[in-house]
Amino acid sequence: MATRRSTKRPERELPPEPTAIVEAEELEHEESEGDHEPQERDDREEDVHETPVEDVPLLDEHPHGDPDDEDVHSPDDALGLYLRQMGAIPLLSRTQEIHLAKALELRRRRYRWSALSNWRSLGRVLDAFERVQRRQLALDPTIDVVNTLGLSRENILKRMPHNLPTLRCLVEAASAQFREMNQASPGAARDRMRRDLWRKLCKARKLAEELSPRIDLLRVDG
Repeated sequence: MATRRSTKRPERELPPEPTAIVEAEELEHEESEGDHEPQERDDREEDVHETPVEDVPLLDEHPHGDPDDEDVHSPDDALGLYLRQMGAIPLLSRTQEIHLAKALELRRRRYRWSALSNWRSLGRVLDAFERVQRRQLALDPTIDVVNTLGLSRENILKRMPHNLPTLRCLVEAASAQFREMNQASPGAARDRMRRDLWRKLCKARKLAEELSPRIDLLRVDG
């Protein structure tokens, strides 16, 4: 009886899938790039170490110039000099400050009293305050505010409607009386006019002082 020989056929190898081929190619490409990177890095390190020290630019310690060459007349130096000079002056004591303030106030009153004892000065003050009343001139640059003496801005504004008309009458009456006095013969009549003129001057000076005009208005030209 003949026996059948059983033969086993070899299995065929399946072709690789496309995705496997792509992955293999990417892996080979990465390995090849990795082999070149260390070499490039070594080349850059060699270039850095080969740079001579003399060719490296040094940093300027004074980019804005030598501090010794700065202008001694700069604003900062002038301010520093001013502060040093002010610091070298001793301060006044409380007693000295009070004494100095009283002396200044006394001389201020004497000067204003003397300046307002002139009819030309009074006329100049009158013209300025009438312009203020007509809103042709600002009030603040025309007055000196002294709250301790009751010469505030509000008080001056309240006095202007009463003081200015009276002051205008006194100035005009004094001008006419002064011409009569010059024409009168020496004697009792002239002395009486002089005394009356002095009383008008004192009243006009008092009205002008209540308005507290600035010192600039008390200057008489010529």
